[in-house]
Amino acid sequence: MSLESTFAGRWLMLIVSNLRRLALFCFVVALLSSAWALTRTQRWEAAAVTMVPGAQASMMAQMGGLGELAGGLLSGSQSALSGLGAMGLGTSGGMDITVVQQVLGSRRVMERLILKYDLISRFHSPSMDMAMQQLGKRVGVELSTEGFLIVVAQGESREEAVAMVNDIVDFANEELSTIVTSRARRSRIEAEESVRLASDSLDAALLRQEAFRIESGLILPENQGARMVDVLGTLETELATVESRLAGVSGTLSSSSQLLRELSNTVEYLRGTIQLRMTTGDSLSVFPGMAALPGLLREYESIATDVEVKRVIYLMLRQELESLRLREVEDSPTLEVLIPATPSALRAYPKRGKLVVRNTFAGLLVALLWMAVLAYGRKLMESEETGPFWKSIMSVSRRQLIPGKRDKGTDRTRS
Repeated sequence: MSLESTFAGRWLMLIVSNLRRLALFCFVVALLSSAWALTRTQRWEAAAVTMVPGAQASMMAQMGGLGELAGGLLSGSQSALSGLGAMGLGTSGGMDITVVQQVLGSRRVMERLILKYDLISRFHSPSMDMAMQQLGKRVGVELSTEGFLIVVAQGESREEAVAMVNDIVDFANEELSTIVTSRARRSRIEAEESVRLASDSLDAALLRQEAFRIESGLILPENQGARMVDVLGTLETELATVESRLAGVSGTLSSSSQLLRELSNTVEYLRGTIQLRMTTGDSLSVFPGMAALPGLLREYESIATDVEVKRVIYLMLRQELESLRLREVEDSPTLEVLIPATPSALRAYPKRGKLVVRNTFAGLLVALLWMAVLAYGRKLMESEETGPFWKSIMSVSRRQLIPGKRDKGTDRTRS
């Protein structure tokens, strides 16, 4: 069998005879691809390198332990098995990176990003799920071998791409601040509840103290009690002085004397005042009565002691809460930007040159496959064994698919 009668020979001959058409077809495909690429919305890409503080050291320690173990196993040394304990597998560093990576790509973060930039209408998506699928093609989180998280996002401008990366990091940190991932955070939550209860208890004690001061009139009980004793001492001194003067002039003056009546009235007033202050007290005075003062002071001391105890408890719990917050910052995973988001100089989409080359190559491949089909079909039609069968198949198909269409050979036979 000669080469021309084989399938490969027919295919090559068909390709050679249609080289001009192939070139024209590839040119049209390249032209259409270029025009299509010009109509696409351009996108730029920005990336930021982030880290979880403390996690990198843990991962490097794990890598060092693995290297030591591998070296020992290669040398046949059994002592290298002791390096398993120093590998630090399962430490909080690796767990923190895993948690942060999951939060970065979580649905809550992506939904907030979609809502902020109104990506549902931009993607023409009928639902949030479809929009998230589209966003997954433009946003990514990669974990490097050194333990750094690389956040990548594409936007319709360089500024938008940078803003999207920064928003992803901010949203992830906000979500991490609400996730209970450490004992310090659990303790901090319980301490906040205890501080709230202690604050309510202290407020209740202060309200009780305020009500006591309003009802009793003792604003400063210790000072007012001391001043009350001083006032009584002064009154008693004045009373003794006036009584001595009255005793001195009563033997020399008659009962109708003006001075004697004045001294007698003064003595009576001082005695009444002392008696009043020793019992119920004067309603127009800031000092309470001496009879009720010990009970009031005892009640005030009880209230003041309760207030001081609750104040001490509140301050201790506040101090413990602040220390737990500091410990939480150290223990809880947080995301810090190591290298800020930097947009790429060239656009990320569309890559026009790559797109034109790829589509042109795909068009050429399709054209070659079509020529192979044509070459194989012509071989079948020209063969003496299979040609009549396939011609009859085509004739019957034309009559069935096109009503009123008759085969020319059939018409000749009838005539």
